[in-house]
Amino acid sequence: MFIGNIVTNNSFGYKNFNIINSFDDIMVNLPTLIVGWDNVKAIAPNADYFDRKLSDDIFWTFSLTEKRDMYEEDLYYFIKKCYEVFVSKSNYIYIDFLLFENKKILNIFNNIKISSKKIGFQTENMIYINIDNLIYGIDLNVIDYIGKDKNQLINYLKNDIDVLFINNEILIEYKDYMDKLNNKLKYIPYIYSVEHE
Repeated sequence: MFIGNIVTNNSFGYKNFNIINSFDDIMVNLPTLIVGWDNVKAIAPNADYFDRKLSDDIFWTFSLTEKRDMYEEDLYYFIKKCYEVFVSKSNYIYIDFLLFENKKILNIFNNIKISSKKIGFQTENMIYINIDNLIYGIDLNVIDYIGKDKNQLINYLKNDIDVLFINNEILIEYKDYMDKLNNKLKYIPYIYSVEHE
């Protein structure tokens, strides 16, 4: 699974990036970073030395040997942008047991039940469920607060969800994602779903 293209003459050790040495080999619809002034001039002869954005999803930076500080900064922000673009393809709905009407909550749970591919992640206080790029969030503290049995809900969901990760058992695998996404754990089931399509 690739979330961005990096056009460079050097090798990179970045997971989830399409590392190529020719602009012709990019995967369309992914953000692209072109590394090196010579590479940029070959693709965009009129490129501006100061504006390192060629279009909405095509950027460039100097190579490591040309301007190290700009290269490192641009690479950092490009990678961060790629992760943000990747998760922007999902939507998040917090299931508010305090404000949602019972009918709405039942409809959500029916939607979860009839969906074919359900991936979940449970932390100490939350359960996140991804279905077709839609992430549902359930706050277990609220379940306690309204006087319901959170263990009954957890067991119901465990029986219904195809894959449910509990607490830290998957965090190491997704550490790179979490670092780039400000530790927003809600994206773990979505990332897993996309990686295992």
